[in-house]
Amino acid sequence: MFDAKKSGVTGLAFLGLAVFMAVGCAKPPTKEMTEAESSVQAAQASGAEEYANMEFRTAQDVLADAKAKMESKDYQGAKMAALDAKVKGDQAKSSADANKATVKTQAETLVTDLKAVVEGIKAAAAKAKGKNGAKAKAEAATLDTNFAAAQQAVEAGQYSSAVTQLQGVQTKSDELKALLGIK
Repeated sequence: MFDAKKSGVTGLAFLGLAVFMAVGCAKPPTKEMTEAESSVQAAQASGAEEYANMEFRTAQDVLADAKAKMESKDYQGAKMAALDAKVKGDQAKSSADANKATVKTQAETLVTDLKAVVEGIKAAAAKAKGKNGAKAKAEAATLDTNFAAAQQAVEAGQYSSAVTQLQGVQTKSDELKALLGIK
């Protein structure tokens, strides 16, 4: 005989078991988490902190969210966040690579443009006489030292730092050219 009360309890028990099985047996997204972490690490290694800072921070934030969801056993949420973190990490790396190449070109162009200028200032300062001559010689020596440091930064792959240094060399070169009467 059909007992509705007993059938309802049994149905609820099966529903509870089905929910438990669906939630409790979900697998942690270890593969997706590993890929997301690798992507964010690759972005960092490519210089994303410097050359694609916003994209990199976003990737880190999404990865942190994925880790938090993993910790709370929200495996579906963790998987979705990990997939998003991987995409964002890949984008940060791509942006960093492109931006780094642009800054590298800018640094190399400044080195090329300033090399002859610095040499000309050194030569003019060596010939300068009097009070301005001593000052020009000292400042030309400092300029040459700063230019050499900027060149070393370029050779070391520190392009942003090199550009900043070279812009300082350019400004000081303009001042010294005025002091020495160089056009």
